[in-house]
Amino acid sequence: EDKFVELPDGTKSVYEKNEFTYKANEDVRVVVDDVQYLSVTGSIGGRESYFYEIIYEKDENMVLQEHKYGTVLLKLANQKKPEELGYTALFGTKKPEKIKKEFDEYVNCPALTYSDYATNTVEGLIELVNDYVEKCK
Repeated sequence: EDKFVELPDGTKSVYEKNEFTYKANEDVRVVVDDVQYLSVTGSIGGRESYFYEIIYEKDENMVLQEHKYGTVLLKLANQKKPEELGYTALFGTKKPEKIKKEFDEYVNCPALTYSDYATNTVEGLIELVNDYVEKCK
């Protein structure tokens, strides 16, 4: 129960709200109204732990989307953390060479070329996941 204090005019005011907060561990899935979310701990883009909507999944490789800003992330089954392969950076935009380097290190599959994918869109990352499953196992 919430704790109240009675004010001089006879009304009550909540001074302690009885709420529960749960912290999820890495890779915990939560389903709300048929929408699946994946917990990601640690810092991605300066954020703390967060739940990302699973937009697409194939063979445990996922496209995730953050609901507030629409940021899309790639989560490969063989990688511990998801990666944002978009153009935005903390201070401005990333150069294509930097994104290519991040892509090559994260995807780690010579059969896939960074320039073939729109890595800042859901559609581009879905295409990447499908090609990754087909060509990189």
